[in-house]
Amino acid sequence: MKKVSALYFTLIFVLTSFTHTVIANTIKNEDITQYMDLSGVELMLQNIPAQMQGMGQQMKLTAKDADQAEKTMNIMVDAWDEKQVKESIATSLKKGFSVTEMKELLTWLNADLARSVKIAEQKSTSASFNQEFMQYMAKIQSTPPTEQRIKTIRNFVDSTNMVDRAFDMVMSITKGMVQSLSIADGNTLTHEQINQQMQQMEAMLKPQLSQQMIYVSYYMYEELSDEDINAYSSFYETPLGKKELDVVYKAISDSFGLWTEQAAKRLTELKK
Repeated sequence: MKKVSALYFTLIFVLTSFTHTVIANTIKNEDITQYMDLSGVELMLQNIPAQMQGMGQQMKLTAKDADQAEKTMNIMVDAWDEKQVKESIATSLKKGFSVTEMKELLTWLNADLARSVKIAEQKSTSASFNQEFMQYMAKIQSTPPTEQRIKTIRNFVDSTNMVDRAFDMVMSITKGMVQSLSIADGNTLTHEQINQQMQQMEAMLKPQLSQQMIYVSYYMYEELSDEDINAYSSFYETPLGKKELDVVYKAISDSFGLWTEQAAKRLTELKK
């Protein structure tokens, strides 16, 4: 369970940067590319290998067999195919949005407010994120946020349904990881056993995720005003804003599922 917990919280940091029905196959590829760039999806994908390597270092500290843990994570990294993941996400975006909706999203993401928010969210991709975040947490112990700031951040987390969406995505990815790790340990778990572990993790970790999301939001949006954050939150209370979160979170989760399945296949082959 320690390995899974380390995995879970590393994925949170990966995923926090992104806070984030007419089927239209005529959305231009360049529009999809621009969307993935402006929304932060592109940057998140680029940082996955580094995040996985960092996760591997954490696992080596708690694993019974440090060498096996390292080999497993190396396979996970090797199985990462950014091109395949991007193609999967792009296909989902094309199916999920109409041409008009994509045009409106690009207009929104090109606006000064959305750009400012995305710049702030890039903090989470920094190599020094963990260290700087912990320093920030120490600082707010002596200078806590104002009541208005607390209200603003909680409204932001609620309006984006950030906790539930991130939790569902993390659990989907973690399920694949747990399967891969069990194969590497030579003790392949059944679907029932994996689902039981997921249920145990949900009860234990979801409240912690909620708290973590709030604290990370304080840190990432530190330089933004309450007015800007509230204006940004308002977009995700609109039908298009809600739909964007639905489509994009599912697209990323599904694409990551392809990755973990590929890693599990490679580990299975090694055990034969």
